[in-house]
Amino acid sequence: IEVKIKDLPAELNGLRIVQLSDVHLGTGPNVNQVRAMIDQTLALKPDLIVLTGDIIDSSVKDIGPELREMERLRAPFGVYFCLGNHECYWNYEQSVKTFSKMGIIPLLNEGRTIEIKNQRVFIAGVNDPAMTYFSHPGPQIPQIPAQSTCNLLLAHQPQIAKKVSQFRSEGGQRYHLQLSGHTHGGQFFPWSIVVRWMYAIHQGLGKMDDLWVYVSCGTGFWGPPIRLGTVSEVSEIVLSA
Repeated sequence: IEVKIKDLPAELNGLRIVQLSDVHLGTGPNVNQVRAMIDQTLALKPDLIVLTGDIIDSSVKDIGPELREMERLRAPFGVYFCLGNHECYWNYEQSVKTFSKMGIIPLLNEGRTIEIKNQRVFIAGVNDPAMTYFSHPGPQIPQIPAQSTCNLLLAHQPQIAKKVSQFRSEGGQRYHLQLSGHTHGGQFFPWSIVVRWMYAIHQGLGKMDDLWVYVSCGTGFWGPPIRLGTVSEVSEIVLSA
């Protein structure tokens, strides 16, 4: 997916991000399928890898082989993760601790500045709204550093995009791209119709004001191991000026 960002510095032209979302380890793909996902991700040679929630859908003690496959994820500028609702339904702290040990950086209403070819890229993540059910903060959009030239937000559920599109930091900085999942594109009929009604951008690339939004149909699946009218995806996002 090519995403054209106005005034993108030439040094960031062609920046390659691979997104995995909604893998649902424990209730979804088996270890061989997870291995294939990771192989495909690494073969794309991404600069960044992002995991946009609902990666773990189980107690971590029950998915050891799958997590060992996930541990292979590496990229020159890091691997980042935001919470989905299913991590919250299990034990979000357990998921955060597990990913941190694997070298995957959780972003819980916070962001990191990455130096890429002398340009500052800000990548942030927001909590899933399900956190509020457990007396924890829901999504809060992080402030953007003044010198950042490209700003990315990970948000499991796409409906926050309207607020993100209107958000401006104290210095006037805005987010350029939001990466989300959650909807599965409906996964199969008739839910594929329901999500069209529920979400302004229910799958694929769309725009809300000046904000690009990409909603993955999910790399795995939830519930019945079937898809009808949608596909599982390893999403390769390439930034261009």
